[in-house]
Amino acid sequence: MPRGREPYQRHPDLRFRRDHGTVAGGHRRSTKLHRPMQCIRCCRCGKGAQADASDGSESEAESSVDEEIQEEIRNHEQEWDSLFFPMDALCGICPREEEEEETELEVLFGTWRCVDTWGLEDFLKANRVGLIQRKVALAAKWPNWDFHRSEQGVRFVNHSMLGDLVEEVNLQEEYVSRDGHGNLLRCQAEWVQISTGGMLRTKKTGEIGEWTEERSVTGDKLEFVLRQSNGAQWGRSFVRETPAML
Repeated sequence: MPRGREPYQRHPDLRFRRDHGTVAGGHRRSTKLHRPMQCIRCCRCGKGAQADASDGSESEAESSVDEEIQEEIRNHEQEWDSLFFPMDALCGICPREEEEEETELEVLFGTWRCVDTWGLEDFLKANRVGLIQRKVALAAKWPNWDFHRSEQGVRFVNHSMLGDLVEEVNLQEEYVSRDGHGNLLRCQAEWVQISTGGMLRTKKTGEIGEWTEERSVTGDKLEFVLRQSNGAQWGRSFVRETPAML
């Protein structure tokens, strides 16, 4: 080392990765090549380097450190990793991706009023329901639905023409329920994230058949669709009557 020159110290903001990937918890992180970055705080590159080169007042020691820093960058640029080198904060080149907001189950809770019913007559015909029973079903008052939180998931109350039908929806494991006619059903329910909101999907199986019920919430609207294994389906549309109640 030339006389009078300070021993070279690694710049404190140059935190390069040398172990090729071990991070907390024993997991390994890929050292795949990232796009070359230049940190405006750490290295004097590009326009900054040109401006410094044009300035004759820079000392010999500063120029030497400058060269060594750039050499360090060239030697290790393929080992840069955002976990150790906060390039998005220092350089402003890689904006931080915003995490997609998850829709919580609470959007389902509250009272919903039915405003439309579709496909019911064709569905009943496909299941060979008699004319008189079809007319009764089609003339029935449209229901209101209530959803509340329960220990296992959701307490669903259907205010129907048969009275209040209560279903304790278990989101953790298979459960058993009965429909308005007393039929025993095995059920599996889940809350699914969709692009416009959330959906409560329940698969039901019993002696009378197998089908899936989907209740999709988008803002203050709820769409219900019942799909049978034979392809027949019908549905209802609801609007929010009262705010969500936890």
